[in-house]
Amino acid sequence: MSTPVELSLEQLSQAVCATLEQLAFAEAVPCPPPDSAPSSDPMVAARLSFNGPLPGALTLRIPAALARELAGDALGDPDTAADAGALRDAVGEFLNTIAGTLLRDAGLSGYELGLPEPGSAPAAGAREAWFEVRDQKLAVSLE
Repeated sequence: MSTPVELSLEQLSQAVCATLEQLAFAEAVPCPPPDSAPSSDPMVAARLSFNGPLPGALTLRIPAALARELAGDALGDPDTAADAGALRDAVGEFLNTIAGTLLRDAGLSGYELGLPEPGSAPAAGAREAWFEVRDQKLAVSLE
C-alpha cells in the first residue's frame, strides 16, 4: 500500500515561483501576508479544482494591476491584457500552470484539472502562501 501524499506549502511556493518566472519573466519571492487591509487596487481571483489520487483546489488572488502587467509580459503585448476577457484567461492560465507544476513535481499522475472559476474565494481552512512580485503581493491558497 502506498503512503498518502500531502502537498506542502513549500511545494506550492516552488510551483508559483517557477510558473511566474517561466510565463511572465517575473520573480516571485515568498513573503508574509500584508499587515494592513488590501490596497485600493481590486484583486482578481480564480479557483481551480483538481481530482485524482489527491483531490484539492488552488485559489489565486492577485492585484488587478499586477495581473495586467504579468499577463502583458506573458502574452508579449501589454495592450492585450487590458481586455477583461484576456486578463481573466491569463489569470486562469497562471493558475492552471501552477497546479500542473505542483502536481507533477509532487510525483502525482492520473489527475484531472478543472476549469478556472473566476472570482472565487478559497475554502475555509485553506493553507495560504503569499508572494511579493514587483512590489505587490499576491496569494495562492491550497485546499
